[in-house]
Amino acid sequence: MSAENTNQNHDDLLDELLPDSARDLLISRVIDGRASTSDWDRFRALASREPEIWCELAETQEQHEAVRCELAGAIAAADQIDLPVGPIDDTHTRERLGMVGKWGGWALAAALLLAWSLGYPMLPAQGGSGNGTQTAGLPVGGLGGIGLTEAEPEQAFEQYMSAGQKAGRVIAEMPEQVVVETRPMPDGSIEVMYLRQVIERRVIDQAYRQVRDDAGNTIAVPVRFEPRTNNAY
Repeated sequence: MSAENTNQNHDDLLDELLPDSARDLLISRVIDGRASTSDWDRFRALASREPEIWCELAETQEQHEAVRCELAGAIAAADQIDLPVGPIDDTHTRERLGMVGKWGGWALAAALLLAWSLGYPMLPAQGGSGNGTQTAGLPVGGLGGIGLTEAEPEQAFEQYMSAGQKAGRVIAEMPEQVVVETRPMPDGSIEVMYLRQVIERRVIDQAYRQVRDDAGNTIAVPVRFEPRTNNAY
């Protein structure tokens, strides 16, 4: 059996089991210039039934180029930064990232795409005065009679929840907290690292999903959503 026949059988199975993923993969192959003859035959057959796939292909190509430009700019900026010289013990950091990776890979990807679609709202503004800087959507100035820069962590969190609920952005905090790590301390107490989950509402113009092409490159493709809920609250 030839390699192309093997790929065709794989694609046919993917079409049957994961039609949306197969469609995304086919579009990514066309965009990357890696589409085979059978890929083009499948694309033309699909386009004859759903002509709108040509618009989807154009939109995906536009988004692909936009992401490439953004990444190129970020890489160029990173190249100008001098990293510390000498050995760095990053064992603790890698352990923390490993723990997050066990449960939060999907959440990390979703947060990245959400940040892109909203114009990096979670990053503090640059170049402004102290009074105008925004952090996590909250002004540095006072809320509830206490300045954010002067508040204790729990007070700052409560200010965020209160302001977010008034603005209609924050819905609620999940009652159950996810324990990530526990560690006994020398004085007999216990250090607990846990995840606080806040349900928030955002309105975005477009959402994207990350898919990998045949070369292993990650690209963003538009996602069509249907109303859904997991009844978490």
